Amino acid sequence: MELLIGETYQLPIVAGKTTKFYLDVSKLPSVPSYAVFQVHSQWYNIKVSFDDDGNCLSTTGPGRYTVGTNIGIVSLSADHDPFSWCLTTVTQDSIIFKVLLIALVYQTTGG
Repeated sequence: MELLIGETYQLPIVAGKTTKFYLDVSKLPSVPSYAVFQVHSQWYNIKVSFDDDGNCLSTTGPGRYTVGTNIGIVSLSADHDPFSWCLTTVTQDSIIFKVLLIALVYQTTGG
């Protein structure tokens, strides 16, 4: 699913599934220095990881993911083009729950 900068999304998430999200930086006026992908769920832990292999299969290396209910992950533009992340539910319960997503980009300036 493509994300737009600064837009918030409420999405239903199915337990046991992985969903890929990406941010196409070619649509921006300049390449950002880094991006932050935030996910908020109320009761269920979720895992956010970098999409290292292009299809969310290799997401468990050290420093490559975080787990929780209100979490974020930072991507440097040199490492990820386009920025892409994987969202996986941690619970194995047969439920559908909603999460709030937002992607923000930042440009560093010389100073």
